[in-house]
Amino acid sequence: MFLIKGFSHNDYSIVKTSLEMKKGFLIISIILLANSIIFSQEQSSGTIEIIPNIGYTASSVIGENSPQTDDRLSYQVGIIGDYYFNGRWSIRTGISKYNMGAESYGSKLNLSYLNIPIAANWHFGKTRKWNLNFGLSSGLLLSGDVDGRDVKNDYRSFQFGLNYGIGYKIRITENIRILIDHKGVIGLTPILKSNSPIWLNVSSGYNLGWVFLF
Repeated sequence: MFLIKGFSHNDYSIVKTSLEMKKGFLIISIILLANSIIFSQEQSSGTIEIIPNIGYTASSVIGENSPQTDDRLSYQVGIIGDYYFNGRWSIRTGISKYNMGAESYGSKLNLSYLNIPIAANWHFGKTRKWNLNFGLSSGLLLSGDVDGRDVKNDYRSFQFGLNYGIGYKIRITENIRILIDHKGVIGLTPILKSNSPIWLNVSSGYNLGWVFLF
């Protein structure tokens, strides 16, 4: 084997290893660049995403003469869909079982809703991995109890509110993503049937969803 004068076998091995490492880094860089270019392509108009998801929520009650409350920790589970108008904007809706309420001095108010949101969804960032959504939500009361005692009849059967969220998608395959997002709901209509006091639901949580592209 030809060796440059003044170089030992050890020196040559070091140089060879360095060249191999640079070659490896170059190959990895090309793969990552190609992946970035593919994933940075915008979703075309008419693309639909279906996203089954589950989340961990913290909710409470605010408003006129509302009791001193702690967050009620619970969950939400549902399915949402996004319809793309272009690479930046889509409209999102869906359906979920959403638990709300509060805790106060050892007692727990449990309110369970069938929640139907509709929101504008803005996809941003160089590769459109981020999304910011905002809109309205309608909630149908499924059940209500305080420490196991049924109080559903004391609460309004319908809730209207604002919803907002921000999320990030991780690419798994060409047609599958994982969505991690933060979502919040702010009630705009009183939850009690009586006109006084006026209490409103507020809630926020973190969700994990599987994104399927069609």
